[in-house]
Amino acid sequence: KEQNEKEMPFIARRILQGLFFTQDTDEQALYGNAFRWIASSDNLVGTQALVDDFVDKANRYKRFGADAIIRQMLQQVLMAKQQLNSPNKDQLIEIVNKGIASIK
Repeated sequence: KEQNEKEMPFIARRILQGLFFTQDTDEQALYGNAFRWIASSDNLVGTQALVDDFVDKANRYKRFGADAIIRQMLQQVLMAKQQLNSPNKDQLIEIVNKGIASIK
């Protein structure tokens, strides 16, 4: 609910769980907002945590089609990072591109 940058890595590692494995629509909406918040942020640690978790889940649950869904989500993150006007924009884009390339 409250956007605290220090909590971003913690939240980032739980987004997929909150979006897809929660029945509560209000909670799903919160995680959707958190996804958009991290996707549009210039926080390197939060971005890395999100990408690492997404890649892990994409590869772990590939047999269920998670890789395709997560690849699309990471493409959304990439587009958001490309829109940033931040000194670490290139690093953020590299994190996301490496993540996408790591999905098997």
